[in-house]
Amino acid sequence: MVAIETLNQNHQVRHHNAITNARHELSAVQLDIYFMLLSKLKPGVTSGTKYNIDVNEMERLVGRQWDEDDLQEATDDLIEQVFKIEEADGLLYVPLISRAEYLPEQGQIQLSINEPIKPFLVDLRGNFTSFSLVCALRMTAADAKWLYVQFSKWKGFGFVSYEVKELIEILNLEYPDDTSPDQDEYWEQFNENSLEPALRQINEQADLRISYATEKEGKAVKKLNFTIKQAVPS
Repeated sequence: MVAIETLNQNHQVRHHNAITNARHELSAVQLDIYFMLLSKLKPGVTSGTKYNIDVNEMERLVGRQWDEDDLQEATDDLIEQVFKIEEADGLLYVPLISRAEYLPEQGQIQLSINEPIKPFLVDLRGNFTSFSLVCALRMTAADAKWLYVQFSKWKGFGFVSYEVKELIEILNLEYPDDTSPDQDEYWEQFNENSLEPALRQINEQADLRISYATEKEGKAVKKLNFTIKQAVPS
């Protein structure tokens, strides 16, 4: 069975909040493939269901092209990717894909999802994060894409706070030991190289407007308080 659906600019996708909170190592291109996969999933999916990700459709939605070599490399590695979900007694490692095939002549990527991840992606009744497919695809940096998902979880509240260490871990970056004298320098590097570029992309490309204030312990920035607003349509 191959599921085919024409998507529009307002299409929303969703996954369980456990996935929003999970750790992963998906690249920007792999996140794009994952977001497109979310748009195809329907109740009643089985582990053998094949979903076609149409590259031309991705390009139509956001008006930019994906590099063929990048898509090939991303698909080759996608089957190795897992979501690391925190549970009360440890980490649950959930593989995303059971089968992946890149079909360049057809301009398609064909995927099947793993059975254990179905409860986190399919037939969700509550406790999920919903976000714009086009906005998620439009941004080019993995940090921006995944932060957009984080902020989408809290858009109904309009506010969320993260410890700097927590936010860095969400983006799968390494944080220096708490006793390290390099923490101040690391914050400056993280802010300049990851956080500010990601927020710039979100504010320019997505349907949210994000601002933040810092909290310090002594001279060290320890906490970030984010304000989340819906963008006003132009």
